[in-house]
Amino acid sequence: MCWTARSRLIHPFMPFISEEIWQHLPHEGETITLAEWPVYETRFEAADAVREMELLMDMIRTVRNIRAEVNVPMSKKIESLVKPAGEETEAVIKRNEEYVSRFCNTSLLQIDTGLTSPDKAMTGIVTGAELYLPLAGLIDIAQEITRLEKELTTLHGEVERIEKKLSNQGFVSKAPAKVIEEEKAKLADYADKRDKVTARLAELKG
Repeated sequence: MCWTARSRLIHPFMPFISEEIWQHLPHEGETITLAEWPVYETRFEAADAVREMELLMDMIRTVRNIRAEVNVPMSKKIESLVKPAGEETEAVIKRNEEYVSRFCNTSLLQIDTGLTSPDKAMTGIVTGAELYLPLAGLIDIAQEITRLEKELTTLHGEVERIEKKLSNQGFVSKAPAKVIEEEKAKLADYADKRDKVTARLAELKG
C-alpha cells in the first residue's frame, strides 16, 4: 500500500499528522480531507499467509499462556515439543521455527508429526498442532488435569453451541452458504480440539 493511501487511512485518527505527511507526498487535490478513500483490491489477498500467521500467533500465545499459568518467566528457557497434524502444517512451522523459538524462548524446539506426548508436560491444543511443554518439577499433574478439564468444558460448550445453531432451520434457511460452511468448519475444529484434550486427559489420568 502506498504512503498516500496509508495517510488517508490514519486521517480519522491523526488528522493533523496525516495532513502534514500527505502534503509532502505526491498527491492530487488541496487537502487529504477531500481525497478519495483507498480502494480495496482483492488481488492483494493472501489467504494462505493469513492462515500461516494465525497458526504461529496461536502457538506463541498458547505457550505464553501456559508459562504464565505455572509462573515460568519468559526469561527462563524451556523445551517445547510440537506435533503438527500433517506434513503441510509441519512445513509451515519449520519454515518459521526461528520466530516460534524466539517468542517462546525455547532451549529446544522439536517439531515432528510422530511425537508422543511426555508424561509430565503441559499441553496446548491449537488448530493444526499439539504443543507439549516438558516442565517436570515445575508442574502439578493434578493441576494440569484440572486445567485441561476446564478447557474440555469450554470446548464441549462451543461444539454444542454450533451444533444447536446448525440444527436451527431458521438459521440454516436464511444464512448465506458461506456462513454455513464457516460454522461447519468451526464445528469440526472445536470437535477435533475436544477429542485431543479428551485423549490427553485419559493419558494423564491413566
